[in-house]
Amino acid sequence: MINVSNIVERISDAAVDGVFRGLRYMFLYKSYVNDLSSEIEKVDIELHEVSARAEVERNNGKIIKDHVLRWLDNVIEIQESSKEFLNRTSRRPNPDFVSRFRIGREAVKKTKILVALGYSGKEILARDIAYLPPVTNIPQLDTSLLNIRSREYEKVWQGLTTEGSPLIHGIYGMAGVGKTRMAEQICKEAHEKKIFDKVVMIVAVGNFDDIQWRIARHLGLNFNPQDSVETRASQLKNSLTEVSKILIILDDVWSEIPLDAIGISFGDHEGSKILLTSRDEYVCLQNNCQHPVEIGTLECNEAWNMFRDIVGIGTLDSLRDKSLAKDVCTKCAGLPLFIQLLGTALKFRPQVRWVDALNILKKDDGIEWNIDNVWEVLFDNLVEDAAPCLFLCSLYPEGDDIPIRSLIQLAAGSQLVHSGRSRVSALVDILKSSSLLFDGKDDEHVILSATLRKVARSMAETDPKHAFLFATCGSRLPDRDDYNTRKLIHLDLEKNDFQFPENLVCPALHTLSLRSIGVAEPNLFPEGQKFSSGMCVNLRFLVLVNFSWQEQIPFKPLGKLESLFLDRCDLSSFLETGVSYFPRSLRTLGIRDCLLPKPLDLSNLRYLTKLEILCEVEFAPNTISGLPSLKELHVPEGFEIQHGVRQSISSFCTPIKKI
Repeated sequence: MINVSNIVERISDAAVDGVFRGLRYMFLYKSYVNDLSSEIEKVDIELHEVSARAEVERNNGKIIKDHVLRWLDNVIEIQESSKEFLNRTSRRPNPDFVSRFRIGREAVKKTKILVALGYSGKEILARDIAYLPPVTNIPQLDTSLLNIRSREYEKVWQGLTTEGSPLIHGIYGMAGVGKTRMAEQICKEAHEKKIFDKVVMIVAVGNFDDIQWRIARHLGLNFNPQDSVETRASQLKNSLTEVSKILIILDDVWSEIPLDAIGISFGDHEGSKILLTSRDEYVCLQNNCQHPVEIGTLECNEAWNMFRDIVGIGTLDSLRDKSLAKDVCTKCAGLPLFIQLLGTALKFRPQVRWVDALNILKKDDGIEWNIDNVWEVLFDNLVEDAAPCLFLCSLYPEGDDIPIRSLIQLAAGSQLVHSGRSRVSALVDILKSSSLLFDGKDDEHVILSATLRKVARSMAETDPKHAFLFATCGSRLPDRDDYNTRKLIHLDLEKNDFQFPENLVCPALHTLSLRSIGVAEPNLFPEGQKFSSGMCVNLRFLVLVNFSWQEQIPFKPLGKLESLFLDRCDLSSFLETGVSYFPRSLRTLGIRDCLLPKPLDLSNLRYLTKLEILCEVEFAPNTISGLPSLKELHVPEGFEIQHGVRQSISSFCTPIKKI
């Protein structure tokens, strides 16, 4: 039964509330206007802080999250309308009762909106407001050199874009014929013409776990490092089925790839395709490619046309002996890679340099010998310190973008390139103009092709001046008898039980680089591993990549260590107060993308002259001012001081010359 008295009572209460609310609007309108003005000032502060932080994130190449952009738009809109409202109100000093009611009601309404935006602004500032853009991996190419491959290119393109064509397509041919260049151009054209909803191109080297992670990164997919390969494969499959039409390009395939085990599955999306490149037709067939397209060496006239276009008519006309250019071109054996490299190296050079180059190329016949001979010609036509810069690039994993900042740290620590970061940047530009390095994903990265990386490593090992050594290790070093002559050793460690031999002596060793193989998360540093005093007696520079530690880093035998570079390492377990993390002898410390102890205490580094940290860091109080020898400080992401203590640049006691 309906209680009429309750209904009447509620109506009466609502009516009374409405009347009193209206009276408050009418008689307290000035107070409400003042509240609105005060709230505008508060939200102005939030707007300034969010806008400033958004600008910083944009300058760092990040994308501002949608809800943050909506908040900024809403705040600007309500601020403008509120200020316009206050301006109108100020021009009416003695409004009538009806106007007072309207002014009070509007002021309360706008104030409530501003209060809500103020609270959400504080929540925005407490969280991440931006994210890194997904890697599009779409190369920027000059297509002129691909015109001579138009028939092969068209055949591959038609196979990928024709409805009902097979799922998997392939390109094969010997090293240097242009397989990767063609795949990159297909990637670029497919992206620009929007033939596919998503285009992904990766280098298919390493184990299948590596391939899985590389594809995930390009899709913007976040794996949990603790998950199994099977779990990640299921997650990848689900992600791929969300894309209607996708092209996946796997470059430099050497064996059969278990697509289902990795998670490469498109469900019912018949338009999706896979393109792979390989040196071997059999590998293409192993991977269920029905009609792989072969790319062979160039015919004589094709090779000459390409060589002539690269060198230029002006240079050719300047040669008194016109046969020199054709003889050099012939020695390129029809390989576009050689033609590109030699043509670029000899462009604008006088005849005497052409004669010298041809004499080097004539040392031996056959393509295998030509590789070394071509390399010798290239380095004869480069500035002296370009070679070690390229050798250092070969330390990075195949297919990876090389961060120029990281390369600068390697060059400085190994002392293979002098004159600092400006010289390394100049050498990178020289190597790019010589077609030895290529543009990476942005201006801060470069790429070394797989073929050139292999040759660079070979040259670095055989050159007695530099005497590099590259090895992939299980539990122990490979058997060799020349460790005592090596000056730079780079080891890729597959296991965490690796140990250096106690009796190993390397008196010439000045740089040691250790990289844990794996892309998921830092691997545990070999338990009980110690750097032997005999091996590291003259070690100046140590590079550690992708490691974590459960105990103190065993730096004790490294009494002469001057430079240390840590990349993607986890040192967060070093939390004991007063622990000296690093050897006292350090002059240079570089840290990139690492998890660091909080707070980071560097008080024992009395001789440190250069500190560069490219990640989040919280310093112990007075850390920077307590480094008496510090000359250069690079912490682009900023830093915090423990317990909220703030320390300005002007308060540093050390004579820092460069920040």
